[in-house]
Amino acid sequence: MKYLAVVFLPFFFFLSVFSQNKASEVFKQNANTIVLIKTDKGSGTGFLVSTSGVIVTTLHVVDMATTVAIKTSTGDIYDQVSLLAKDSRKDIAIIKIPAFNLPFVDLGNSDNLTIGEQLIVLGNPLGVEALRTSVSDGILSGVRNLGDGFKVLQLTAPISQGNSGGPVFTSEGKAVGVVSFKLVKGESLNFAIPINYVRGLMETIDAQKPISKWENLKKEDLFSDKPIRNLSGVWKATDGQILKIIDKGKQVIVVNMTYPEVNTDAEWIGDVVLGVIFNGGAFGRDKYYLMKLVFSQGLSGG
Repeated sequence: MKYLAVVFLPFFFFLSVFSQNKASEVFKQNANTIVLIKTDKGSGTGFLVSTSGVIVTTLHVVDMATTVAIKTSTGDIYDQVSLLAKDSRKDIAIIKIPAFNLPFVDLGNSDNLTIGEQLIVLGNPLGVEALRTSVSDGILSGVRNLGDGFKVLQLTAPISQGNSGGPVFTSEGKAVGVVSFKLVKGESLNFAIPINYVRGLMETIDAQKPISKWENLKKEDLFSDKPIRNLSGVWKATDGQILKIIDKGKQVIVVNMTYPEVNTDAEWIGDVVLGVIFNGGAFGRDKYYLMKLVFSQGLSGG
């Protein structure tokens, strides 16, 4: 056994280095095609598929949004976005920005994938600027029939909230999938929409006849560093506590779901939320604490 270990260890090391080199090559080739999508509902990822600004993403990233903005790898921001096509069943959206001479990905054939082959994901974890165009890799674990009239690719490449809509590449740099969702229960259970569904939908689009448009009539800067002004929803604090927030404009009701006995009275003061916590015996006895909440836009992403 010692002899076998000495013989095969360098080979496994070579495979690891080879895999890393492939991921690096795919990143260099395609990083400039990844876009950050911001909406009034959250954020996510998309990727360019034409030089004229056609972008593929998942429908849930832009669905129900009233304002959408796109930032490209060069930092250019587009506030006028058109919806060219969508498939609600398969969670696909094809959108367009008024642009010219942009880089774009090379689409592959998802029917040619083999179980166990390397796959590489590019995207924007948490939908935040600091993590833009992150790269991860893994393998194709399987092709699963969800029983809803379509199949999905199961992959081990790590993804996070905000990666939705990002491309899945082969080691040759061909886009073969669109990141869609993950299962929280279990490990490395991540799923993507096969690119062939996207290719079929692209055959139906007419850039001159969009389904709808987002034109940002309120002139909101979705890429500013200011916190989201509507915080209603369930948030996770940095220390792990779960907060249910009801934002009524001036007043902000914060219900601590981890420690229900902690009552919070808060309100907007400038661009932050300030409040007073009545301890009620959770960490002491009948004590009051000043609370300052700072929210990350990425936490509400897609």
